[in-house]
Amino acid sequence: GNWATGDYTSNENLVLGARNDLRNKAHQLGGNIVYVQDMKNTNAYGSMGTTNTTVVGKAYRCRK
Repeated sequence: GNWATGDYTSNENLVLGARNDLRNKAHQLGGNIVYVQDMKNTNAYGSMGTTNTTVVGKAYRCRK
């Protein structure tokens, strides 16, 4: 979500998208485990609710 699409994207989809972004970035770094440290929901000025979800975490490469 962003300022233009956040009002029309469900909160569930905002969270799923943010988690998928984190997992994809961890994979690009060679990680296979992600530890979620924090999650923030924000809203744009004048919006009807949550417009953006940010997930912060650490990527780890663990032996299989």
